[in-house]
Amino acid sequence: MTSNLPPGVSDDMLPGNRPEDITWESAIEQACDELCESDLTAEEVRRAVKIGIAAVKAEREDLKVEFEEIRKDERMVCEGEFADRVGKW
Repeated sequence: MTSNLPPGVSDDMLPGNRPEDITWESAIEQACDELCESDLTAEEVRRAVKIGIAAVKAEREDLKVEFEEIRKDERMVCEGEFADRVGKW
């Protein structure tokens, strides 16, 4: 079958066909299935989604801070080791 895509472009590069799009759609389907199987009212579903999003964003920020602290500690260790090595020369 002949493709009308530009040279170097494949079907999986198109929006909707990319791996991240497929992952996103799968996550949405799973969330919808879980919400549909729950006995929550429409307002409770809206609140659950907002609370869930806020929780994930807060977790992301906590992880970012933790990661930066680890990087800072590693830099301090590396700088200390470097200073020790320079001092021995």
